Amino acid sequence: MNTDKKQTASETETKLNTLEKSDISVEMTNEEKINSAAARILELYRPAFEELAK
Repeated sequence: MNTDKKQTASETETKLNTLEKSDISVEMTNEEKINSAAARILELYRPAFEELAK
């Protein structure tokens, strides 16, 4: 992770997907876990969020 900037949720999700596919056991920080969960929730409920934003 680049220490000059925080990871975005999509970057964290990509990292998680890469780790799951490679079966490498690497611990994620709490922030990375939260970002990953947020990315999944946003992807799942994006249409509802977009409708509410109108």
